[in-house]
Amino acid sequence: MPDEVVDFPRRAGALERGHGALGGGPGGFDQQGPDHPAAPCPGRAPLRLAGGGLRHVAPGAADPGAGAGRAQALAFRRGQGPRGPGGPAPYLGLTAESPRGKVIVAKGKEGPLRRFHPWVYAGSIQRVQGSPEPGDLVDVVDQRGNFLGRGYYNPHSQIRVRILTFIARRVDESFWGELLERAVAGRERLHDLSDAVRLVNAESDGIPGLIVDRYGDFLVLQALTLGIERRKELLVGLLAEILSPAGIYERSDVGVRALEGLEPATGTLFGEEPPPKLRIREGKAAFYVDIRHGHKTGFYLDQRRNRLLVGEIAQGREVLDVFCYTGAFGVHAGLGGARSVLFVEDSAKRLRWARDHLVLNGLRELRAGFIAGNAFRELP
Repeated sequence: MPDEVVDFPRRAGALERGHGALGGGPGGFDQQGPDHPAAPCPGRAPLRLAGGGLRHVAPGAADPGAGAGRAQALAFRRGQGPRGPGGPAPYLGLTAESPRGKVIVAKGKEGPLRRFHPWVYAGSIQRVQGSPEPGDLVDVVDQRGNFLGRGYYNPHSQIRVRILTFIARRVDESFWGELLERAVAGRERLHDLSDAVRLVNAESDGIPGLIVDRYGDFLVLQALTLGIERRKELLVGLLAEILSPAGIYERSDVGVRALEGLEPATGTLFGEEPPPKLRIREGKAAFYVDIRHGHKTGFYLDQRRNRLLVGEIAQGREVLDVFCYTGAFGVHAGLGGARSVLFVEDSAKRLRWARDHLVLNGLRELRAGFIAGNAFRELP
């Protein structure tokens, strides 16, 4: 399981006592009253991206790292700042969003929702009251009208509703800000190990459809659902204010968006455009990342643990790094004392990056081989 995954509470008792990964925060897992505004994270100073990781800024203290970036973020959130090419029109202002309809779940289909599963499938719905537009907020209720959850609606997807909160909680700027702050704070320990970290992991953080990855001073965002697409500008503004990144780049160029009725989207959403090669660190290793054109959002962040493990067991071994992309596994093996590493990758460009990574990490003397081609044809 990737380091970034946060588990949902396993039993109702944890929910009631505010325990568990999401107790008291993400996904509306708290005990606020109906339509009560989200409470701020207690005792936590704002977080800002810094060279070594995240740094806390005491309330009221000057933040030398924010400066004009914070002003730009505030202007962006109020519709006064620059938007990326083809950026969405403003959807949410600074006030609460009201549900535009009710989704009545068919008899016997309430179980997953009562166990806090955040999806409502088309086949589980008896009928829809009102006339919600695609992406609108709706309430989900059982046959007797009992509240089950609140989320965004998409009639074009087999997942008709993605739940944001399991209590009747007000969805406003504070709600979204709290979710983002908690998600970021939950990854704080990872920044000592790497400055490339998944900060927001969709349903795991109570924000279905939103992925946010950190690469150094840049953020990469994926909007995978219509609900997030409709609220993208608000979320970008909040991320800019919370973290003051150098830039936020969108990589919503994944096939799953078609299932939501969305076209692919890429481009700079906030701040600076990322460089073609952005340097990151991971354990003892350093790598270049192309967040504009690289695989996924630029790097296989979900393989961090496995790469570090390879480095720990590689001493004196001959290592095959097949489907190597830019050679991260092989680099960790080399730093761990491997006798030799053979890199196999069908992209000649990415294989050149693997060579560059050996130089970057002081591994010029490593016995290394490189095969550019299809692994199934090239290997015996």
